[in-house]
Amino acid sequence: MSGTDKETIQVRIDKCYVKRSGHVVLRDVNFDFTEGDRLTVLGASGAGKSTLMNAILGYLDPAVWAVDGEIIWNGIDLLKMNPVEWAEVRGTDFRVLFQEPARMVHPMFKLDQQMFDAYRIVQPEMPEEEINKRIEKIRHDLHISRGDEVMGSYSSEVSGGQLQRIALAISLGPPARFYFADEPANALDAEITWELIRVLKDKLDAGDLKALWLITHDINVAISAGCTKVLFLDDTFTGHSMEMETFLKDPGFDYGRDWLNTQMRIYESYRSQELAANLDLSDAKTLMEVKDFSYRYPIKGIIYRRGKPVISEVSFALRRGEFVGLAGNSGAGKSTIGRCLGHIQHDLRATSPTTAKL
Repeated sequence: MSGTDKETIQVRIDKCYVKRSGHVVLRDVNFDFTEGDRLTVLGASGAGKSTLMNAILGYLDPAVWAVDGEIIWNGIDLLKMNPVEWAEVRGTDFRVLFQEPARMVHPMFKLDQQMFDAYRIVQPEMPEEEINKRIEKIRHDLHISRGDEVMGSYSSEVSGGQLQRIALAISLGPPARFYFADEPANALDAEITWELIRVLKDKLDAGDLKALWLITHDINVAISAGCTKVLFLDDTFTGHSMEMETFLKDPGFDYGRDWLNTQMRIYESYRSQELAANLDLSDAKTLMEVKDFSYRYPIKGIIYRRGKPVISEVSFALRRGEFVGLAGNSGAGKSTIGRCLGHIQHDLRATSPTTAKL
């Protein structure tokens, strides 16, 4: 069912309507998504960006969702394909990165094995040494540790930022025709976000990915990724398709103009915002004090072994009336600190001898 490299393959959406339990979620969406395109899908939260992607990829449950119109790929109506036919094209012709990275991995298998299997399934003829070589490169590009603390773990044992990078590596590793990415930088810090953009552009330029469908709430990410086309979903669930250059000059409809102006105001406020005046909290009551807090994830095996420290000797205090910001790169341990302090995550075998004092 796959198209050949000699022809230009296109996904054509014609008069697409999507309803959930009788309520309209998308209405009269029309556009073409062709090899070579770098398309970004924009719009407010709840506008239907992920729903449209899931409709194209056949992920909407027909017991709940109704999709009308045509979605034609390579002369085939995707809305009429059965699960067996979909299994032939997912992974090779269509690749997807879901907004929730946990949907990209299986909770019962180790992460390094899943990354290897992603290559083996798509390119079964590739030698194992070549697969490992390519995995090593994508790990390096996305700053994924080779240590047992990450790659020898299960998905429940790593942070959200680490899991996002691993999901990216699984989806971006093997070549694909159409690559759909739903908020790929959602849990990433700025450094990894720009590294992701570089990897995306390199793979598109090299032909490993033939076309990019990028869902994002950040238009700057779309611009940096080289997106030249925009599909904007407005507050009436209608799609507006145009060139990126046209959209940036004037979307041509009031809701789009307001959305674009709000984006620009948000980033302008980040640059111009002044720090609030210092408050005198010298007499304020200390609500919580953390001294020399450290944490290690355990490495599971026949016996527990202490892995590389995730958090090492962190100290801070929270006083009444004070706001404390916890900042750091993806995987630095921010969420782990919160889970440990709330006793949501705790394992005496993994915690270093120096513990929190509250």
